[in-house]
Order: sequence, then C-alpha cells, then structure tokens
Amino acid sequence: AVVIALLLIIYSRIIKGTARYDYDFQKEGFDINDHEAISVEGNGKWHDATHGWSFEATDKLKVKMGGKGYIKMNLCQYSKSGKITLLDPKGNEVSSINAKPTKDGNLGILQNESTESGEYTLTFDADTYIHSLSIVNMTTPAYTQNGNWMEVKAGDAQGFITALEIANGNNIETNAARTYIFLPNGTYDLGDKCLTPISGNNISIIGESMANTIIVNKPEVEGIGVTATLFNTSTGLYMQDLTLKNAYPFDKSTGRAVCLQDKGTQTICRNVKTPYHKAAKDLQECEDAFLPGHLLQQQQ
Repeated sequence: AVVIALLLIIYSRIIKGTARYDYDFQKEGFDINDHEAISVEGNGKWHDATHGWSFEATDKLKVKMGGKGYIKMNLCQYSKSGKITLLDPKGNEVSSINAKPTKDGNLGILQNESTESGEYTLTFDADTYIHSLSIVNMTTPAYTQNGNWMEVKAGDAQGFITALEIANGNNIETNAARTYIFLPNGTYDLGDKCLTPISGNNISIIGESMANTIIVNKPEVEGIGVTATLFNTSTGLYMQDLTLKNAYPFDKSTGRAVCLQDKGTQTICRNVKTPYHKAAKDLQECEDAFLPGHLLQQQQ
C-alpha cells in the first residue's frame, strides 16, 4: 500500500505540472524506459553518442504532461524528411515540427496549449534521430505574453530559460519576426548551468536596468569553451540594460570563465555590464557597455 501511494504521488506530481524532465539521448547506453515520465513503443533504440536515439515511422514515444507546456528537442540533421507530431491523450494532433533541421542540433519546440494532463504521444513520419528531449510543464505560466513580448517574473531563472527556449524554437528562420524577452530587476541565477543557448534569430533580451538585472552562473570547472553564461549562435541578438556575470571563484582558483561566447552574427549590446576580472573583447557592436569584466569571447 505504501508503494502504491508513493507511485500515485509521483504520478500526481508529473501530471500537475510541477516538474521539468531533461533527457540526454546521446549519453551512452541511455535507456528511455528506465525513466518514469517517458517510454517508447516499437523499435526505438539508442544509436550512438553522435545521433542519440533512433526512431522508425511505426514507433511511438509516450510522454507524461501536466497539461499546458512544451516538448523541446535537439534535432539531428541525419533524420529523414518528415514530421514529428504531438498527440494528446485522446489521439488528437496538438502540434508538429519538421524532424530534419537546417543545422545539426537545432531546437524543435512542440507547444501544448491544452490543459488536459496525462500521457501524450510523439509519432514519426520517417526515420528520425533525436539528440535530447525535455518535457516542460507550464501549468504555472513561466512568463506573461503580450504580442512578441515575453515578460518573465522578477528573478525567475527557470522562467527566463523557458522563455528563451521557446524563442529559440520559434525563431529558427533567418527572417523570423523579432521576439523580445523582458527581465525585470532581479538576479536570474542559472546555478552551475553553462552555455545556455541562444540559437533563435532576432531575439532581444532586455533588462529593466544594467545595475539590477543580473544573469549569473557559477561553473564548476574553468575554461573559455565550457563556462559561458550564455552561448550565442544566432543572427541579430540584441541585449540591453543588464549585467552578465560569471561567478567562477577566481579568488580561490586560477582559470578562465566567460560571460558570453558569441559565435553569432550582428550581435549588439547596449548598456551591458560584465563585472570584474578579465579584460573583455569587443562584440560586433557595443554602445554604453561597461566591459572591464569576465571575458566576452567572440568567434567567427
């Protein structure tokens, strides 16, 4: 009876939208069926550390969702052309995306506006590889939407990540309409998470003030290529009125840590601060930026 009660509590937490589940399908030997919120029907299997899991047209991927939310996937360029479709518990189509991205590793977002909780199904039109998958429940809204503007709750780091993931997924095309993410004054602490991706094009991240809107992470290891607070590969990123901070403990250890690793094009920063430690390289365009701090690494 105790075991049954515990399982009911776990399932209740899943369907009520109080959890986020992230799965690395590229991890060697990763088995989907070892995890409670996701399972596979058919011939789906781990392929290798490059492609992740492979699925055939007859396979189904079952995911538990607490209603409104989204499925985030890192897609593989070696997938065949076709759709990945999300079905609700009654079998009705909710949303779909192209399985084959224009660039390996691009994000795909399947949004679910339904409030119905339960087991949803992912289907595949053709042979498909998936690098990673996240189930994100949004029973409690992560941000307030007003047209192309997404306003995150002050200091809500997970809300910022959610808004950024959705913007990345929606703005894959180079001519995508600009999406604005507004961050009120507060500290958006990403913990030890590094290389938070900005891959969608024409995204603006705008704080309330340079001094008091702070995006920070604290890497566990040093290194220019692995520590960045934000990792940009997009075209047309615009950041304004905020601080990017890498809290690597320079006072206790030698090493290098990065606030923004920029592999994008047409990046603009206005009133952006990177506090103390290493000399900074200029981005493609900086206006009124305070850059005495952690390295901003620009790569072509």
